[in-house]
Amino acid sequence: MVSDSSLTLLIYNNDYLPRQEAVSPIQRMKPIVDQGYYIFDFELPDSIVVVTLINGKSHPLLIDRFVAESGDNILIEKTESGLVFRGYGAEKYNFSNRLSVLENAVSDSLSVLKSEEINRLKREGQYGYRKLQDIYFKNSAIVLDDMLNEIGRYQSRYSKSFIDMLKAEVIGRVMKQPISAINFYYGNGNLVESVENWEYSLEVLDKYNFLSIRDKIFAFSPTFVETVYDWMRLESYLKNKFSDFQSIAEKNTDGFLREKVLTLQLLTAFSSMGEQELRAKIDEGFPSIQYVAFKSLLENVSIHFSKGNIFPEFTLPDDEGNLVSLGDFKGKVVYLHFWFKGCAACAMLYRNTLSDIEKYYKMNRNVVFVSVSVDKNKQTWLRAIEENKYTAPGGINLYTQGEGFQHEICKVLNVSAAPTAYLIDKNGRLISSNMKQLGGGKDTLISLIDSQL
Repeated sequence: MVSDSSLTLLIYNNDYLPRQEAVSPIQRMKPIVDQGYYIFDFELPDSIVVVTLINGKSHPLLIDRFVAESGDNILIEKTESGLVFRGYGAEKYNFSNRLSVLENAVSDSLSVLKSEEINRLKREGQYGYRKLQDIYFKNSAIVLDDMLNEIGRYQSRYSKSFIDMLKAEVIGRVMKQPISAINFYYGNGNLVESVENWEYSLEVLDKYNFLSIRDKIFAFSPTFVETVYDWMRLESYLKNKFSDFQSIAEKNTDGFLREKVLTLQLLTAFSSMGEQELRAKIDEGFPSIQYVAFKSLLENVSIHFSKGNIFPEFTLPDDEGNLVSLGDFKGKVVYLHFWFKGCAACAMLYRNTLSDIEKYYKMNRNVVFVSVSVDKNKQTWLRAIEENKYTAPGGINLYTQGEGFQHEICKVLNVSAAPTAYLIDKNGRLISSNMKQLGGGKDTLISLIDSQL
């Protein structure tokens, strides 16, 4: 039995930007309790949206991004065999639930069939990891084909808007998996940066390109937008280290979907570009962005992160339970970075740059290194500190108290991905949030820190 305080309904409105909750928040709603029922009574912000229902105590997903329409009146029952939906519009929810079961069943059968081959290929080094990309995309294509065929069998029963949004969510969810795998292999060093690897990966992306399967309503699907964005980020990295993102977006998308992915790219760029480069990118991307809310958002965020602005104050607990504030380090240069266990790029930042930089300034009391974990589980965070892969045991290690990227400091700073880093001067003003400077190499970072001493 769940309590009314642990249930939360998440509502993704049509202009929601994935991974940017600091500036594009998800609507969250708690239930009203009436005669043992937990009731969410609300008016949808748009005629059709995506919703998620979670049990906040342990964060299990009771409903994972189901499509909801205006007028739905649903009773959800949790039985031994799973969730059962009753009421007006319930057939759509039961259908979505069956699709999730089908997706898991097909995915599990394919993973069992291919596990031996996958393990064999991993032992073959670069050649094997290149071939693995084909396997992951081929498996996902099989799952997607089964899912879309199942939707096609029942599409006459439901509205076109519901079917299109459901397709978008399914495509986004299924195709996210192989894209994430390739990103992980490059980030973790399994696939080294070489022309041969890049060209092979691009051939695979071209072979399984799903962007032609879309309707205008797909731009309202948070999962589809997120996966399209990840796809384009990967393609632009493989072609030219992210510099071709805009041309790729303009070639493969249009309308509101294009505006969303371009806005996402510019928001992501705030942590990887210098101020002048960022301003140029915003000016370059603005003609393609007509939606007033996105334009205002980009302007406001760019102003907030200008060099020389006072850095927001925060207070967080350290690994011994002591409260630590940014103000405690006034008069010192502060390197602040956000990370979580399992983040391959976070481990690379620490291994390739931070571990040596911290040793270099070990005897200098005017430089401090502060790490902030966005792990959801406290024990996971504490164990990760001892592993010495992401941060130094005995250093200044702070925790967002299980709130992850939803913590207030992450929202204020627009931290929605890791690693993210900032360099702050002795007077508490921002020096840089440019990851090329803060994580690109030891000499560059040492020079930047020394310029502030």
